[in-house]
Amino acid sequence: MGKVETAAVGTWEHRGVRYGIRRWSGPALAGRANGPTPAGRSAYDPRADEAAGRDAYDPRSDRDVNRGARDSRPGCVAARDVCERTAAPIMLLHGFAQSAASWDGVARLLAKVCPVIAFEFAGHGGSDCPRDPASYALEAQAEALHAFLAGFEAKPVVVGYSMGGRIALAAAVRDPRAFAAHAAALVLESVGLGPADDDERAASACRDAANAARLRADGVAAFMEEWERLPLFATQRALPSDVRERVRAERMSADAEALARSFEHAGQHAMPARADVLAALAALRDEGLPVQYVVGACDAKYRALAALLAAEGLCASHVIEAAGHNVHLEKPAAFVQVVRQLGR
Repeated sequence: MGKVETAAVGTWEHRGVRYGIRRWSGPALAGRANGPTPAGRSAYDPRADEAAGRDAYDPRSDRDVNRGARDSRPGCVAARDVCERTAAPIMLLHGFAQSAASWDGVARLLAKVCPVIAFEFAGHGGSDCPRDPASYALEAQAEALHAFLAGFEAKPVVVGYSMGGRIALAAAVRDPRAFAAHAAALVLESVGLGPADDDERAASACRDAANAARLRADGVAAFMEEWERLPLFATQRALPSDVRERVRAERMSADAEALARSFEHAGQHAMPARADVLAALAALRDEGLPVQYVVGACDAKYRALAALLAAEGLCASHVIEAAGHNVHLEKPAAFVQVVRQLGR
């Protein structure tokens, strides 16, 4: 295993929305990178494409039958361009108010042995902040995820944290057979399973609406002050100061209106019903797709969900000691071990 050489950034377009992409490559892939990340550039700005006269990339528009999709333009990333290895590639899906950069520590470990690519959802990171609220809908983002997965030459292990995992589940509910056909495995990290009944959906809708209203009224800084004090993130207060500062800086860089629309159109209340989610997971199991649920031992709410899935025989569960909601941030080595087992 060698040093990770590159972290390339770019965009991918679906139905008029550009989604940010980040790719980490080890030495075996460095020679095929579409363009190294410019020095000092930690997050992708889609306006750079416009300034350089580049269009957002569609992996299906530039396909070579022998080698897969390609794009020679610097900064653009083709889905198929990262997957021509024996080891299964890893696809990372971030959580709320995060970006692809939130995976950097884990991605650098994974990229020593396999290609790693992260996908950014609407209103996050280098993706567009569309004016049309429908672009933020859980169903719309699940459809985009489906389309992006279809562009891979080799099936990736899909890893979704929190909101990213919920969007992956929405994609699986939408078409379990198609999801299983385009993925090598699914890792769900601290992911909600949808409302168990109408009362739970109504309560979630009230919370999501209140959060959206606070973002619009008070702005990102004031909202995040309260958000970071939630018991869900209590274990993160013990992280080193530089890690906490990076997490906070990423949250503070978010767009208030985009986050508000994410609550309104892709919040917990927008999830498919739990019965439908469990049925989709059963369908994935029957299709032979390995599914793993990863949760921190200190995260009681999501440990209960992991126990439910294990009791139903729907997937294996991994409880990581001394970790809270964001396992990959708090215990990256243990998290990487789980993911690597699925990518072999």
